[in-house]
Amino acid sequence: MRGQVQRAFRCGTRVVLTGVLATALLVPGVASAARFMPEARSPQAVSADAYEPDNEPAQAKSIAVDGTPQEHTFYPSGDIDWVKFDAVAGKTYVIETFQSGTDEVDTHIGLYDDPSGDEPEPIRENDDKDWFNGDFYSKTRWIADENGVMYVRVAEWYNDIGAYRISVTEMDQPLISFTPVEGADRYKTAIAASKNAFPSGANVAVIATGENFPDALGGSALAGAAGGPILLTPKNSLPADVLTEIKRLQVKDICILGSTSAVSATVENALAATLGSGHVFRIAGTDRYDTANQVAAEAIEILGSDYEGEVFVATGANFPDALGASPLAAVGVTPVVLARPGASTVALPPEVEVAIIVGGENVVSPTIEANLHKQLDTPEGSMVFRIAGNDRYETTALVAEVGYFAGLIWDGVGIATGANFPDALAAGPALATKETVLLLTRPDALPPITALALDCYRDDIEQVHFFGSAAAVSERVRNQVKAVLN
Repeated sequence: MRGQVQRAFRCGTRVVLTGVLATALLVPGVASAARFMPEARSPQAVSADAYEPDNEPAQAKSIAVDGTPQEHTFYPSGDIDWVKFDAVAGKTYVIETFQSGTDEVDTHIGLYDDPSGDEPEPIRENDDKDWFNGDFYSKTRWIADENGVMYVRVAEWYNDIGAYRISVTEMDQPLISFTPVEGADRYKTAIAASKNAFPSGANVAVIATGENFPDALGGSALAGAAGGPILLTPKNSLPADVLTEIKRLQVKDICILGSTSAVSATVENALAATLGSGHVFRIAGTDRYDTANQVAAEAIEILGSDYEGEVFVATGANFPDALGASPLAAVGVTPVVLARPGASTVALPPEVEVAIIVGGENVVSPTIEANLHKQLDTPEGSMVFRIAGNDRYETTALVAEVGYFAGLIWDGVGIATGANFPDALAAGPALATKETVLLLTRPDALPPITALALDCYRDDIEQVHFFGSAAAVSERVRNQVKAVLN
């Protein structure tokens, strides 16, 4: 499967291609490839439970909504159980299955308001709580919009026999919180992201221009390696608020991205006056491509033997693809190198073993991809992947899904505009501290693919971060996100 293209977003239940690609991006200390599939189980000694017969909706037994679990079994093989409960408009309900004793089963649950007919459609369903990390029980959340009886169907994925527990918990308030991470402008939004992600400070901060994107695109991996935020500055003057944030962080060192044409010597001198000249460093190449390579080399050097050998390849002509990968780049310290339009090759650090192209063939050419294969492939298989959606929004959603299977989570997901670069740039390292993913939106309307991604993983999400002011992520978009998740 290596080397294939992931082109279509899908709700990631046992998606083989996604999983194989994610194996190359496993987040150190977060994920393990061994968790992809459940372990083989020995036959279990069980018999029919006390709620049988409950194989049809008409036979569904009532379950309390106070969280008290019921003990059920799948017996015989292929057994399906139904439970029902009374829902009250405006209440939140969490339906969840758990392990019972030493038995292990792989459940799938569906929630129905009308289970009649040959193939009724669930209004909510869930297979695995945390498939990647080996929790094959199920959990879903739903807010009732009217009073009525609700039905839950529980099945075993492999038609195995075994015991499990199920509970339904009624809550007064929705579980999801929506956190704005914003300031009056891009510089203050980056400060807000720093405060949100590094409340206790950081030893290092990365400084990039807020006026243009090229030199900053590789900054997320460097910030992740160094364990600090990305702060933005105008070219010619360091804002007082940025300096105040640097002092709050109590950073010991600062790394400036780009030459003096991006961040002037005046800004560098202002930083040196605060930290001392020996604590302010600049990474500047001859152009954006050389700068990205030097930033990648610095991140790899910081990691040393812990570097896993992966790199993202994105176009240097635009920002969305590189920034969409920024949380994964930061948390897994996967550097970003830039492809030059019209070029046939892209320079890679010598330590790189696996390349993940982010974006379609119109932005990173098939010729570059072919030459990466020649450079990196081994007798065991391809070491080059491509993640490509129909546009920047789908590509970012695909990257988020791959990140999920590499060990990131959807809870705490960040939403930033895809129309400009600064907010997403600051969001990458901030979201990495929470090991969560980033989605992009249009300023005035939530793209359908972004809504689909949120809906697919809604059961995992209890907090959302909006990066940027209402001019960047409008109130309409925020309300559309809330409508999807609530």
